[in-house]
Amino acid sequence: MDNEALEKMKFPIGRFQMPKQEDHQGLRSSWIESLSKLPHHLRELTFDWTLEKWKTPYRPGGWTALQLI
Repeated sequence: MDNEALEKMKFPIGRFQMPKQEDHQGLRSSWIESLSKLPHHLRELTFDWTLEKWKTPYRPGGWTALQLI
């Protein structure tokens, strides 16, 4: 696996970029709302997963969903 492919697996939505200072209040509210919905979304995503699926790493040497969630 080349470095570019590994980088895309490590950061599927890209590396974090700090938002501009004036954006913080609006972003904070948006992030809080997203976090409050996370448990529901995770349940929907994983409700029918097998143990094998839970234990599969998402990239070589990466953590499994079981370790992360």
